[in-house]
Amino acid sequence: MKNTLLLCICLLNTIATVNGQDNNRLEPVQFYSGPIAIDQLKGVIQISPDGMPRADFSIDLNNGSDKEDMAAFGFRGKDSQRVSLRAKQSSSLKAEPAMRRSGEQGAVQSAVFDLLLYANNQLVSQPVSATDIQVVLAPNIQLIRANMAYERSSNQSGETVLRFTARKSFPTELVLVYATDGVGLTIEKTFSKTPVLAKDKIKVTLKITNAGKNKLDKIVVEDDYDSRDFKGEGPGFSEYSGKENDRRLLYRTEIPVLNPGESREVSFEITAQFDIKHVTLPAASASSGNRLLGVSNKIKL
Repeated sequence: MKNTLLLCICLLNTIATVNGQDNNRLEPVQFYSGPIAIDQLKGVIQISPDGMPRADFSIDLNNGSDKEDMAAFGFRGKDSQRVSLRAKQSSSLKAEPAMRRSGEQGAVQSAVFDLLLYANNQLVSQPVSATDIQVVLAPNIQLIRANMAYERSSNQSGETVLRFTARKSFPTELVLVYATDGVGLTIEKTFSKTPVLAKDKIKVTLKITNAGKNKLDKIVVEDDYDSRDFKGEGPGFSEYSGKENDRRLLYRTEIPVLNPGESREVSFEITAQFDIKHVTLPAASASSGNRLLGVSNKIKL
């Protein structure tokens, strides 16, 4: 487990350089292995009409040992809070993750929340038992993409509520891309068959809904696959060869117009070259006038 975590941290650039001098020398990652565990990470993120996020998080802790212990918990890059717990005692503390925001006012913006958890300035080595994060979007905010699976609902105020949950996980970051002018599409991507075995013919369906308040014209829908894994024939298909080992099967079509609240399904067929296992396929996307309007869920095989 620690080796897996170490790989993740390397990818996220969390290993510090020694004394800030030699970029080629890396300090070993230190893991917290004390008795205090994180039972639950809970959070509410509210995105205001101008796109500004406000986050309120809490960390539920539990000392499952027979001895009292003390440790300081918090998110990476933020102040930690010290807590002392007697044997079998639980407690909760408030915390705020670091956040990066970018984009244009009145157009597409993004917010990235760093959810890596530390104890005594060491990476927490045990998984978080439960993660429950709610994102509340103002009525004019339209989600374009999130990097985690979520459930969507709405409240009495007309706000969209996204709920991200996980069990026995290591939270890393939550990425939200959204439009502040109410222009956007939702895309639901489905496969007709899973698991996918060699020579299986798979019908891919993209359900595209105009979730905004404006009519959208000339919507370009695109999807792509590794051409070593899948092949496709017919209108809309093409192949792309880039750098070494970068060969893609591309699918592209256009929806002439989509009114507010209207949905359209786009379907095409691909054939598996081999058994496809242990892979997450790319998301489909939709754009208009070079502006990204929506990104689908990813299919995990």
